[in-house]
Amino acid sequence: MAGDPELNQAEGQQYRQQSTVRETTARNTVSPNMAILLGILFIAILFRFHNITLPLVDAFSWRETSTAMMADNFQQRSWNIFFPEVSWTGPGPSYQGREFQIVSYLTAILYQLFGWHDWFGRMIAALFGLVTVFSLHRLTALCWGETHAHAAALAYALMPAAIMIDSSFLPDPSMLALVTLGVWLFTKYWTGGSAWLLPFATASFSLGVLAKPPGLAAGGVIFYLMVCWLLQNRRKHAAKVFISGLVSLFVIGAYYSWAIYLGRTYPPFHVAGSGYIWDSGFWTFFNNDFYFKSVWNTSVWWFYGYPFMILMAVGFWMPPQP
Repeated sequence: MAGDPELNQAEGQQYRQQSTVRETTARNTVSPNMAILLGILFIAILFRFHNITLPLVDAFSWRETSTAMMADNFQQRSWNIFFPEVSWTGPGPSYQGREFQIVSYLTAILYQLFGWHDWFGRMIAALFGLVTVFSLHRLTALCWGETHAHAAALAYALMPAAIMIDSSFLPDPSMLALVTLGVWLFTKYWTGGSAWLLPFATASFSLGVLAKPPGLAAGGVIFYLMVCWLLQNRRKHAAKVFISGLVSLFVIGAYYSWAIYLGRTYPPFHVAGSGYIWDSGFWTFFNNDFYFKSVWNTSVWWFYGYPFMILMAVGFWMPPQP
């Protein structure tokens, strides 16, 4: 009986069917780490979509109003994204040198499709905030593991200022989301991921910096990893990253050169970002004690609060696990 071919064939078929069922069940079952990530995203949704229909009367109302005006003018006057226009300067055109208008342009598209609602801009910003939570989680998991990823993503999901900004009609949420996504995709590429990750990472990072220039600071991470490849004699990989970086910087530089030209050519002759170090001078940092008091107040009352700051202070003195 043990050598019966028909019996052996039937047992083999039954084993394959059982294996297929187990594999299908495993694929359809949500892992604990995935369940935790979904829970964190749900928490982020609750906080960012709370009072999402609130009019633009909160702390950033002055900046939100300008963003909303540009969205209105895209939909009502011109769909040319390279000519952002405000409505607070009298008879137009009132083009200004602004960041690349990702949030306002997407909002204008929603106006065109579903009619005008002043909370569409907040909704777009909140969705970008969720992208940040997810990308931060996956980036942290790639570097330090799932436990650290849960902690980092949950901290960002609950951070008061992040909640406030992510639900405001501002370009900042798109900048942070796209830059974080780009750094995560590049890190995946650096650790041996597919070659297609590099162009996607470059595009995402570039759009993030176009959305708001401070995102360029995250490029230091990419530069550092490129140098690591050079030290490992992986010059071919480093060359690809270097070329991608040059393309990114060229696009970013070209757009902001255009934005400066636009702002200096049309009334009210305004370029966003004025009043910074290039206007006030380098020594203004020293004259104002590096704005330490402002940084402290912002950290305590806006971004972190005392609980998170205590955790960070403790974490700085905890030795890494071997």
